[in-house]
Amino acid sequence: MKVHYFTPYSLSKDIGKAYNECMDMIPSTDWACLRDGDTCFLTADWGEIIFNYAWRNPGCVLTCYTNRIHLFSKEQTMPAASFEAAMALADAARETNSTKICTGPLSGFLMLVPKTVWNKVKFQEGVGLLGVDTQFFKDIRSANIPILRMDGLYIWHTYRLGKDIKDTTHLK
Repeated sequence: MKVHYFTPYSLSKDIGKAYNECMDMIPSTDWACLRDGDTCFLTADWGEIIFNYAWRNPGCVLTCYTNRIHLFSKEQTMPAASFEAAMALADAARETNSTKICTGPLSGFLMLVPKTVWNKVKFQEGVGLLGVDTQFFKDIRSANIPILRMDGLYIWHTYRLGKDIKDTTHLK
């Protein structure tokens, strides 16, 4: 088992297709960590943390905590007053290896997906950039596949920093 890391981008604004292309590239026993381009790991051992969560949680989709994300994504949000504060939160988080089942709205700033799950539930294509992650999480839940938050991983997410959180100019 190996975890492959991708930061998909789509010039045609079809992020679902970009996600599926990444997933299609990996072997059947592996996982993909799909991340937004405005995220940043904050501890040196992030790869080990992610691998261990994948190893312990086969058949699940995993996400984590971040500093800034859509207001509805409460199960993934742990605000930080500064980048330095976020680094301290990330350092403290790595002391745990617990998970929490996520039942509410989620954002796809980091999705850890096993190929075995993706073979059952693929990302929707042809719908643009917005809502692809939301639909994926809904489809995952409809297939009775658990979505877990890795409590030991906290990453930085710029997410429209310096702009209103509702700003969508980057999507045009």
